[in-house]
Amino acid sequence: MGIGKRIKEAREIKGLTQVQLAKLIGVTPSAITNYESDTSHPKEQILYDLMKHLNVDANFLFQDAIDFKRESFTAAEIEQIHKFRSLDDYGKTAVNSMLEHEYRRVTSTSGQFFTREDAYQYLTSTQIFAMGGFDPEQMNSDELIELANELYTVKNK
Repeated sequence: MGIGKRIKEAREIKGLTQVQLAKLIGVTPSAITNYESDTSHPKEQILYDLMKHLNVDANFLFQDAIDFKRESFTAAEIEQIHKFRSLDDYGKTAVNSMLEHEYRRVTSTSGQFFTREDAYQYLTSTQIFAMGGFDPEQMNSDELIELANELYTVKNK
């Protein structure tokens, strides 16, 4: 994928037509078509204007043209990063909490329970606390979740 496909990807993420982008950067719509099809490449100043109006950097545009040994980001991921950076501390904490929860959910190799509340509800339904030796108020979230997942695995083998 050349820079043309990256320009097109970023333009579409921003919800712009070729005509709208052309007006923003002061070129013809056919120039945008040529850039996106890699028929021609924008001059330096036009490239700067593209990056500004598409809210991307040179790393995004050229990531496929140069063989970097690092992860690349899509325009949508870059947009998410920009949105995250505009949040206040409360918003960042909320997003990080949800991200951690979802990451644990999709990367878990076993187990059904990912929150303290779900684990607690399952364990109380099995009446394991009635057997003694387990005090959920003294257990941290990870311990409670681990216990619920272990019990679930044993019961469902």
